[in-house]
Amino acid sequence: MSKKGNAQKVLTLAATLALVGNVLVTPVTAWAADAEEANQVEGVIVTEQEQNTEAATTEENTEATTKEEATTEGSSQEATTETSGEGVEAAWGPGISIGFTTSTTITGDTSVIKNGLSIIDGKTTGHLQISVQRSTLVEASIEASTTAYIDLPDEFKEIANTKEFVQNVTAKTGHMIWGVDRQPEPVNSGKITYNASKNRLEVVNPPFTGTIVQPVNGVVTYVDIDLGTAVQESGVRIPDSINSQYKFVGRQHGGLNLLGKWKDTATINLQKIDPGYGVEKPEIEFTDQRIEEVEVGSDYTDQMALKGVIATDAKDGLITNKLTVTSNQVDTRTEGTYPVTYRVVNNTGLATEKTGYVKVVSKSGGGNGGNEGNETEGAFKSANYTIGESNITGSFDGDISYAKIMINGTELGNKGGTFSKDGNYSFWIGVNTITNKNDNVVIIGYDKDDHELDRKQVNIKEQVAATSGTINPKVASEGETTITGTYSGDVKQVDMYIDGVYKSSGGSFSNGNFTYYAGSLKAGQKVELVAYDAAKPNTRKELDRKSFTVQGKQVVTEGSINPSAAFAGDSQINGTYSGDVKQVDMYIDGVYKSSGGSFSNGNFTYYAGSLKAGQKVELVAYDAAKPNTRKELDRKSFTVQGKQVVTEGSINPSAAFAGDSQINGTYSGDVKQVDMYIDGVYKSSGGSFSNGNFTYYAGSLKAGQKVELVAYDAAKPNTRKELDRKSFTVQGKQVVTEGSINPSAAFAGDSQINGTYSGDVKQVDMYIDGVYKSSGGSFSNGNFTYYAGSLKAGQKVELVAYDAAKPNTRKELDRKS
Repeated sequence: MSKKGNAQKVLTLAATLALVGNVLVTPVTAWAADAEEANQVEGVIVTEQEQNTEAATTEENTEATTKEEATTEGSSQEATTETSGEGVEAAWGPGISIGFTTSTTITGDTSVIKNGLSIIDGKTTGHLQISVQRSTLVEASIEASTTAYIDLPDEFKEIANTKEFVQNVTAKTGHMIWGVDRQPEPVNSGKITYNASKNRLEVVNPPFTGTIVQPVNGVVTYVDIDLGTAVQESGVRIPDSINSQYKFVGRQHGGLNLLGKWKDTATINLQKIDPGYGVEKPEIEFTDQRIEEVEVGSDYTDQMALKGVIATDAKDGLITNKLTVTSNQVDTRTEGTYPVTYRVVNNTGLATEKTGYVKVVSKSGGGNGGNEGNETEGAFKSANYTIGESNITGSFDGDISYAKIMINGTELGNKGGTFSKDGNYSFWIGVNTITNKNDNVVIIGYDKDDHELDRKQVNIKEQVAATSGTINPKVASEGETTITGTYSGDVKQVDMYIDGVYKSSGGSFSNGNFTYYAGSLKAGQKVELVAYDAAKPNTRKELDRKSFTVQGKQVVTEGSINPSAAFAGDSQINGTYSGDVKQVDMYIDGVYKSSGGSFSNGNFTYYAGSLKAGQKVELVAYDAAKPNTRKELDRKSFTVQGKQVVTEGSINPSAAFAGDSQINGTYSGDVKQVDMYIDGVYKSSGGSFSNGNFTYYAGSLKAGQKVELVAYDAAKPNTRKELDRKSFTVQGKQVVTEGSINPSAAFAGDSQINGTYSGDVKQVDMYIDGVYKSSGGSFSNGNFTYYAGSLKAGQKVELVAYDAAKPNTRKELDRKS
């Protein structure tokens, strides 16, 4: 890719990605998607045609979506970001990491962000720069092998599926060591691909290996798309955006193991990023007044070359004053046929070039192109061709017997043509030889003895095809901003009228469905949509028109259901719900069975009869009960499992204090994982469970927070059964207590244990031969006494000192035996 000058504008989209979430001390199952998607990147251009038979891949789901504005210098209102994935389960690889969040921003030349690409003197310029970052606080693995994925806007599908697009993408990758960026290194062009089936760029980052002392804890991929050159070289223009936004989603996969937010969305808030989209190039036409023949020794200047040549534009009209001669190779000293190239640029900046020919003949010329002694002569009066037809036709005079054609400087085929005595001719070329009205096509006439007599530029016209189509908009409601519906046929653009007043033109049309941004609609407005077969400023034909009246504000209902696992023999399905769920329909193995359910306080029950192992149960949630009109809100399915293995267990968390980051406690039974809720809001899942004790990383706790821990018999994403739940309130900053005890020796028959103590000792528990006996003790001036009953020789006595007396919360300070 060639270097671009300083005049080119740069559009930078910095999409910096990282993850946030609870940190688990024990590894959990890794996402299979990382490895699967990385294996699909082969380092080649993957075109849409090559992927027609690929199976669709289910994209990763997130549990929550958070929107935040990205403010950039000089363009705070032009760029926004959307971050997704908070609360998503951890994706573990061969190490443990703690993720943190970075932001997604759009920076760069303010005018480009506001106005899109530039077209200057027929050349489209502008760069799009995207960075995708993913970082960790701790990374146990020292090797990073990652792939950056950038989902492109739907509007980029056509341009991205060209070889010119991928050829104009470069990338660099930087790795971070303890948060310090290393110098980015270039990515091999073969590792940059476009995946047409998923409409995304895939960049295989160079692998990097750290050390035990300096592990890799971050990766950032910098992608530069020379979008202007890609558009210029491919000839594919980028459509206007839907709802005035071009959306990009970036993420990193593999190697680095992170938690929480795993992808970021960044948007460019523009209706039109490509000023050349929907605008036709200007046309250059050679009239009969153009000078096509001059004598040897005469003058032929650029001013003479412009005579009889006109330039027109669909939007700007006649623009002959902008016409220039870029190449005049006519040599009037020597007989022959010479090319002259013309160029014109319209007000949008789009350019057209066209080449014509001028013949230099001897003064006695006779129009034979320098065939001295030959008395034949002849000339073409006209030469016309309509794309899609089979023949070039026109009129001539003189001795022309046959012809050849030259397309874009290349002579094609054999001699041919039918030249009638009435002065008309036709030349057969087939329907697929000339496909572009900007092709440079010349017809060359010869006499019967193969002497060239004349050359004529062929006037090429687009075929005017009969168009038809319909639109069927759905009735919109007050407050809605987008009109949706279906269309058929050749619909390319819609004009919208509200209460008889023209408002705008536009629409997005794909696969029989259309959307139209209408602004904020109001109840009672009469909306009329008029469908056309082309977009402005092109000539358009009306195909259809439909109207409707905007309804009152629609009551929007939403909700979800999450059934728990069911087992063979169960007669009831339990689970949770949210939102407006009022009734559920149950299907077993695809067959409808019943409707019903009881819904209260976020929990639901459903009588299902006697379930059998292997049955596939699908529950469909609605916002109303039959026979009322119902709207489907959600559907979930599961397979009935074999006879349930009964699990049980409990948890007993210790008190926690402001500033604590870890919750400790004891557990019993089959506890494998704990979910943590703070003030009723789910935060994370995890915990480490060993020998009856557990620990849970909770972040920084604050005084007064209500913490609830829910214990399960399995870890996500496995089916889990709730075993226990306990809650407590985070106390104020803990007062640190300490102390020690030093009991004196005791003898058989003694009933009292004496000794000394220090610090905050308030009570002692006594164990004899490992069995708890009592709590108590008297503590004064550094000495203590403890009533022990009648001691026996050989008994092992253990005293455990605490900073408070029962039933208060106590902290163990010391133990002696």
